Amino acid sequence: CAFDQRGQPLANAIVWQDRRTTDWCVKNKHLETNIKLKTGLPLDPYFSATKMNWLLENNQQVKSAADKGDLKFGTIDTYLLYRLTQG
Repeated sequence: CAFDQRGQPLANAIVWQDRRTTDWCVKNKHLETNIKLKTGLPLDPYFSATKMNWLLENNQQVKSAADKGDLKFGTIDTYLLYRLTQG
């Protein structure tokens, strides 16, 4: 889930089953060893980092918020807690 400091959503959430980042993972397979050493996780579209990268590359609102230092990423429960607690 991508949102700004005011708690406004910037894009639809990308759920864990979404496979739109599969091509990126295949093209960047050479990074897998380093990623696994740092995170303990394989390079797979299941994980959030590839989804965050996709949003930054494909959603102008997300990119603009990142450029302004106004971007927040989180799970749906993170987003809900952010909204319910006013940040």
